[in-house]
Amino acid sequence: MWLLSTDRAELYYFPRNFDAAGGYAILSHTWGEDEQTLQEVRAIGERCRASGTNPRDDLELAAKIRQCCITAEKYGYRWVWIDSCCIDKTSSSELSEAINSMFRWYKEAEVCFAYLADVSRYWVLDAPGSAFRRSRWHTRGWTLQELIAPDFLIFLSNDWCELGNRAGLAGLLQEITGVPVGVLTGVDKPAEYSVSIRMSWASRRKTTRVEDEAYCLMGLFGVSLPTNYGEGKHAFIRLQYEIMQHNSDMSLFTFGGPIWQGDSPIFHPEEKVNHAWKYLMADSPREFDYGFLYVPDLGRHATQQYPPPIYSQTAGPFNSVELPRVAVTSYGVKLRLPIYEANGITIAVMLCEGSYGRYFGLFLTRDRWGSDPTRPRYFTGCACTKPFLGPSKLVARIADLGEDLYNYNLTFNRKPVKALWRTIYVVPTAYDLDSRSSTTPSLSINCNPASRFRAPRWLIARFTALQFEVEQIEDTDMLQTLQFTRNGKARIYVSLGSCTLHRRRDPSQPPLLWAKVDGLSSHAAINLSTFTHSCYHDHIDSESWRTRSKTFGDADRAVRLSLTPSSSSTSDHTYVIHLELFGRIFEHMLREEGVPSLFPSLVDLERDLRRRAPRYPVTSSHPLQFPAEIGTSTTSSRSPSPNSTTISTPPPSPSRPSVPNRPADTRTIQDRNREAPVPRPPLRDHTDPQTDIVDTFFDMSLGAPPGQLDAISLFPHETSRREIGIEQVQRAAEQGRVQHHIVPPLNVVLDGAGNGVRGHMQGGVPWVAGVGPSRAPQPSSFPLPRLLHPSSHNGLAPQPQPQVLDNGRGGYLLQTAMRAVDK
Repeated sequence: MWLLSTDRAELYYFPRNFDAAGGYAILSHTWGEDEQTLQEVRAIGERCRASGTNPRDDLELAAKIRQCCITAEKYGYRWVWIDSCCIDKTSSSELSEAINSMFRWYKEAEVCFAYLADVSRYWVLDAPGSAFRRSRWHTRGWTLQELIAPDFLIFLSNDWCELGNRAGLAGLLQEITGVPVGVLTGVDKPAEYSVSIRMSWASRRKTTRVEDEAYCLMGLFGVSLPTNYGEGKHAFIRLQYEIMQHNSDMSLFTFGGPIWQGDSPIFHPEEKVNHAWKYLMADSPREFDYGFLYVPDLGRHATQQYPPPIYSQTAGPFNSVELPRVAVTSYGVKLRLPIYEANGITIAVMLCEGSYGRYFGLFLTRDRWGSDPTRPRYFTGCACTKPFLGPSKLVARIADLGEDLYNYNLTFNRKPVKALWRTIYVVPTAYDLDSRSSTTPSLSINCNPASRFRAPRWLIARFTALQFEVEQIEDTDMLQTLQFTRNGKARIYVSLGSCTLHRRRDPSQPPLLWAKVDGLSSHAAINLSTFTHSCYHDHIDSESWRTRSKTFGDADRAVRLSLTPSSSSTSDHTYVIHLELFGRIFEHMLREEGVPSLFPSLVDLERDLRRRAPRYPVTSSHPLQFPAEIGTSTTSSRSPSPNSTTISTPPPSPSRPSVPNRPADTRTIQDRNREAPVPRPPLRDHTDPQTDIVDTFFDMSLGAPPGQLDAISLFPHETSRREIGIEQVQRAAEQGRVQHHIVPPLNVVLDGAGNGVRGHMQGGVPWVAGVGPSRAPQPSSFPLPRLLHPSSHNGLAPQPQPQVLDNGRGGYLLQTAMRAVDK
């Protein structure tokens, strides 16, 4: 391992960590944006060695590294390990070795310094809402093992002052992290706790890389895995397989909310379960928010000991005394468990104990497609309804079996449970039924040649990253329905189809299309067999779809569905869907996942993908509109009047930074539909490229005092998506396609998405642009903020009135939009 000398911050390599005489200190922290690498620290050391100076005092050395070395030296340690600069991340083998050794390195350190960059020493640590309680350090995946592994841990404030140690703060830390006091004080070992409980400690923590959800837990479970960044969620699946090889603890499979006997549910075991919970293994540690004890591991500490004590005369509750067994096969995970069957319901008794001394089992649903009739194979979970929720279908995974493990007093639905030991097979993951090479489900909507809609894989991948299970439940030439479900708490049904009630008179024309979203409430009932539509409301050429975006749902859960033409389809009438999540519950979910901007707006999406403005799929009866959302997001020191709407252009950068925490949106669905972002299509399709007029957004910088200003007029169709220089302008003019006036050196460049023209100044030449298919405005002199813009008789009209804003660079920014006028 690499270690830093605390007196000079120089790197030294030790084949074994105990080769460092006197031991080493170790740093636990959350990474920032300016973390220095091993190569950077080594380069500073080599330069300072040549100049005879101390690298620790070099101004280029990161302050965190310098202060950590000073602190460790003050506590009497010669060596310190910092993960950011003591691992050569350019070497995949060294990185993998470090990740697999991390828990041991923290365990064998003499002291661990936990640096909390967001906590001041002046805070009362246990005060409600204190910075210590809210520290980012408590929310990260890697810091869990860094909290548990060291023998002695000291918390440091943002100015490197001691806040306290782990043992002294154990009670407060248990409140914050859920890790028991016994573990924090060293009285108990983590291995003494069930797999489920240890997973629950990580259930609310986050990692930057999805693979690290698994890698950061290897030490906690005493297993090792080859690292493979890029495998995505499969890393956590591999972790669970590895745990199975070392431990037959059945609590590994007891995740998901339990169904209590007092709920009086009605079960539907004959129905197929469409939910991520139908697989034996979890997708993420976040599934384990409810920890279970594994009774055989509790020994004499169990409420009811199992197996029975040797001196006991009890024969056991299931006619024989056995221990559960688990094995991995190509047909599924092979389990030996007590199994209960009655009235079509199958439950595996997991020998797991929850709160209040109650025992729990795992619902099973027969896999009717299992290829071997001699080996019954199951999915987990069972469809059910609750009387007080109406006909809404839920998924039950964990069954409450009562309080008495012995004497045949386990109960289900208030009836005795008589379970016998059996061997069964359970489908472990979706990977075992589908291709292991992909973590994004394949949807037939993208393969059906009759479908007029496409669902982009990147969008589906973002939903699966949020623990949504995406499945296509309807696939015909006339209807495709996508189902999005998340832990039984959110259901989204996106229906896309061709109308069978109304057909065009000309059979060569494409069919009338419709789109809608259903069933957003977690308890909303929906009939999956009849996805009908309203021609008045759901046709994409109806008034409600005039903006090409439409919002469905309520204030808690809302989805905006948008359509754009498919660039990969040979048909002009195939559309790509785009979804955005809104509402109190969905926005809270995104913030909790740390991805508030996971679903970009349609405007941002088209801008980032540099796509041309899409064509509108309907008649010219709909007037052109401009997206109100763009205007409302504009900020400036010279704000427009409250009654005006400013249409702003995108900045030169290809994408805007994400907002870490956007405020809650209190608009109604009607408000959302009125304000939905609108693609900027032409009023009609022009067949003559020389007269084609595209909707235009202008961004004009006036950086010098006003003087004689010339204007350009240039919108030939062929050049509307590439950079236009002076030569192209001259050539277009010579062809008689446009008239122009140029003040060199001036370049006109489209914004990249086909949305308009951006003027670039060279030499500080001021200019303003006007547009017209027939003539250009004459040069004129005017003081700011008087604006020159074309009028409606010129074929274009300003929409709305142009605005002058401070451009932040000592000049002004002219923002306006033009639309074609149908003469």
